[in-house]
Amino acid sequence: MHWLRLLLVLPVFAGAGCESMQQRLPVPSSLQTVPPIEIESPGLLEFGRPTQMGPWTLGNISKGGWTTRCSQHWVSIDVISAQTYAFTVASRERTQRTTCQIKREARYLRFNDEPEHGHYSRLECTFHGSDGGKLLIDEDLPVGKKTGKATIGSREWDFNSVHRGSNGYDADPPLGYEIWSGVSAVAAIDLAQAGLTNDGRIWMDPALPAEAQQYVMSIVGALLLFDAPAGYDWETCR
Repeated sequence: MHWLRLLLVLPVFAGAGCESMQQRLPVPSSLQTVPPIEIESPGLLEFGRPTQMGPWTLGNISKGGWTTRCSQHWVSIDVISAQTYAFTVASRERTQRTTCQIKREARYLRFNDEPEHGHYSRLECTFHGSDGGKLLIDEDLPVGKKTGKATIGSREWDFNSVHRGSNGYDADPPLGYEIWSGVSAVAAIDLAQAGLTNDGRIWMDPALPAEAQQYVMSIVGALLLFDAPAGYDWETCR
């Protein structure tokens, strides 16, 4: 399981007609005239080098190990795992520090290796600084769509994962995210991998004030580093 989805680079296999390789994030109508910001990733987390996103730098990334708790019942076992991570998003004018926790839950029947009703993941983040705030994202089951809300200072944003690509096919994991303020999308994150040199793209409304742009990029950082796990180390709970 790769923890950083933006740093997972998939090779392009022979046979370009494969539908999964053609999936791209559809750009929201409010951002279609905005040029994308390229995500310039240096490699895996262990390299310790920051990721550049236009004038913003995603860096100082740290993460803890997974902890797993098992609750035994007569016919089932509840599995709860959690991991924390932290990062900064910096521009010339501002630096925002964020700490997050991923939590995943599932209930297994004792005679079945698959979760009884699928697994559930959530992400909770705290933004530090003078305008502190919170982010919460939940996974909607059983479809796996992720929705959330972030509040920093007096500003509030909604966001959701995007699973339907530009070719009309659904994808899992998501192709990216949209970030909304009211009825308009103010940012979009494309996580679809088109080749070895493409780590993703970001669109953001240039009309946003500089402070709001910094906040949006902190939300982007949290979403880029969030890789809700698809499974569980079932053996730890047997």
